[in-house]
Amino acid sequence: MRKKHYTFEQHQELGEELYHMRNRLMQIYCELGRAYNRKLAGLAEKSYCNLDQLRCDLDNLVFREYPERTSEERGRTYYCAHRIKCSAD
Repeated sequence: MRKKHYTFEQHQELGEELYHMRNRLMQIYCELGRAYNRKLAGLAEKSYCNLDQLRCDLDNLVFREYPERTSEERGRTYYCAHRIKCSAD
């Protein structure tokens, strides 16, 4: 039995959540780097790097699964949260 994939709208929602999570993890990384040792900050850095890899893999998946969508729509799913204007706008 084939697994049910996310809808495009579900990808958009997840993209926005991951966008905010990544920004918060970056803040935590900076805060820990100022307040504590490099080891703690390094753990936060690994977290946001893993999140970046997840976003990259999901972005590639959206491009494969939704060829009928425009490149702009697909490109904004994980790298420009759909409610936030891209700098290219």
